Amino acid sequence: MGRSGSILPRMVETRNHSSYSDPSVYTTDKLEIDWKINFSAQTIIGSVNIFLKKVCPDSLNPNILLDTRNLKIHSVYVNSEPVKWHLKPITVQAFGSCLEIIPNTASNRYDVKIDYETSPDSSALQWLEPQLTADRRQPFMFSQCQAIHARSLLPCQDTPTSKFPFEAKVTAPKETSVPIPSYLIAIACGDLASRKIGPRSSVWAEPSIVDEAAYEFSETEQMILAAENICGPYVWDIYDILVLPPTFPYGGMENPCLTFVSPTLLAGDRSLANVIAHEIAHSWTGNLVTNSNWEDFWLNEGHTVYLERLIEERIHGSHMRHLHLSLGYKELLEEIKKLGPSDPMTKLIVDLEGIDPDEAYSRIPYEKGSLLLYYLETLYGKESMLNWLKAYVKQFSGKSLNSNTWLEFLTSQLGSDVLNPKHQLDAWMHSPGLPPWIPKFDADELLSECDSMQKLLTSSDLCSNVTEIQSLTQLWNKMSHVQRELTLRHVVDSEPINVNNLCKIDELLQLSKQKNAEIRVQWCLICIVSRHLPALDHIFEFLNSQGRMKYTRTIYRALNEWPEAKERTINNFYEQRPFMHQTTAMLVERDLNLHENGKPISTA
Repeated sequence: MGRSGSILPRMVETRNHSSYSDPSVYTTDKLEIDWKINFSAQTIIGSVNIFLKKVCPDSLNPNILLDTRNLKIHSVYVNSEPVKWHLKPITVQAFGSCLEIIPNTASNRYDVKIDYETSPDSSALQWLEPQLTADRRQPFMFSQCQAIHARSLLPCQDTPTSKFPFEAKVTAPKETSVPIPSYLIAIACGDLASRKIGPRSSVWAEPSIVDEAAYEFSETEQMILAAENICGPYVWDIYDILVLPPTFPYGGMENPCLTFVSPTLLAGDRSLANVIAHEIAHSWTGNLVTNSNWEDFWLNEGHTVYLERLIEERIHGSHMRHLHLSLGYKELLEEIKKLGPSDPMTKLIVDLEGIDPDEAYSRIPYEKGSLLLYYLETLYGKESMLNWLKAYVKQFSGKSLNSNTWLEFLTSQLGSDVLNPKHQLDAWMHSPGLPPWIPKFDADELLSECDSMQKLLTSSDLCSNVTEIQSLTQLWNKMSHVQRELTLRHVVDSEPINVNNLCKIDELLQLSKQKNAEIRVQWCLICIVSRHLPALDHIFEFLNSQGRMKYTRTIYRALNEWPEAKERTINNFYEQRPFMHQTTAMLVERDLNLHENGKPISTA
């Protein structure tokens, strides 16, 4: 892989530390799923047929290894014959148990049928009572399999290296013909209505919010067309959106054909629709071209953020792309400051041996990864990068790859100059902390308005200066939602604001009542760092009204640093924990330094 006149960045072979299965021995050709949903028991009962093919036909026949977690296995058949099987002891709790299956006869192909049921504790599923849904009429269930939760939904090769089509029979059969990894298997069941929002798109939601959702996501087809223009045809036929109950832990999840989204996106003015652009972008980068392991997660998310902002540019202009680039860089700085500049999890390529990928989740692969691609764009030009991106999707469509393969293809397309030591790709990929490049963004006038607004918001004379009050409201009304969020993020890093000024700002801008959740979160943080006790009620009201990890963990961490609010914060967590998504609850518990099965700790 080395080239004359260049030094190849040190590339280590990333491995599937998170999976017991080995797709280099057996690969999954297809899954057939037959499920019955039991709301009263909070379980799914059924079977999965896994069609396996031996990678090297003339090799010995090792036993079949599959990933499971908290599954009750009833029986296992291989090629219609009952076989011996056992669950190996758990070594890492998050990884679950290895299901070892012993075929009766040697073969190059196996049809493995497993009858099983999930546990009420399945980390892939959340079960909601009617009172926790928008309409409070019927119970609701939804799945979230990324990163390694599919193994608690069904036995499988739970690694993004393995991609396969699947057929699911729940109430009616529906087959996907495009291969996908296990983390993209999804299911939801509840009281839902739909509205058509485009020639290949509908939005699904509870009846009381479906019209609001249809308005919010009405630009979906425009975004798909922009993405097709950049990356090639959309191969998944339909692109529907499902708005889940508030406990859903992510802004969006790119399940093929049906993106799951949080109701926090319903801002009323389409100001958070960039999340839909991100999930649409995953239809190419992530779902078609997939990281082969979670150590190379940046291949999914960095490329998707890069493509998301190109989509935004096609629809809203280059100024909006550069504002989002600036906002993303601010998020990267915040994440590195939070984790620490020497933390190994601030590397682009991380080592996850013995580590649950959920615990390593951060904005680093998103923003550091996309910034690397933008850096390459500044070196080689946008046209070259667009040509490379389209060729990249075409070359690896339906496949999984690691960073070594990515670098080989990048070099083959852009030339050996990519490996020139002056570009510091080794530092980009393997060094913790900030990347070795400070970007400049083409949005000077808009960023200047952000600076002016920040000065007004932090002015000590705000309450008594009529001119400043008028300037503040006029400029705020002129600014885009991205400018507003970027400004407030900088205010969070400023000196605390006095109580009188906080009250005046909220009176003028109504920040504590904002429907835009990104703005609302930043206002909560400003109140927390300013130690504004009267704001606690609205902070906890917002915190408990949604379960998106990006917001929930950020606010809990900030509250935990406020001595006067710490006891209420911990008590609130224990009160809300039964209603939280398992992954969110587990990570918040760690953020608050609470022991598993512990009690609210004393703050005396």
